[in-house]
Amino acid sequence: DSLIETITIRKPKAGELRGVSLVDLGNINVVALQQVLPRISTPILTAQDVANLDPADLLEIGAEVASFLVKKADRMVFQKS
Repeated sequence: DSLIETITIRKPKAGELRGVSLVDLGNINVVALQQVLPRISTPILTAQDVANLDPADLLEIGAEVASFLVKKADRMVFQKS
């Protein structure tokens, strides 16, 4: 029940994506994020923490996680457009 002001998300390794559809993760599916975020966030976000996030914050975090699924070269092309 404490206020989390800063969350660090690191790029997941393949094993941390087990049991999660990459399509769902790329589509910022809440259930997929609830499974993956505890594995890659500091502080560790529980499924309940994710469920209680402001929708704007969830979208921002989800977009960051989804960007990890795109090759770096492709991300650079997209960012320049």
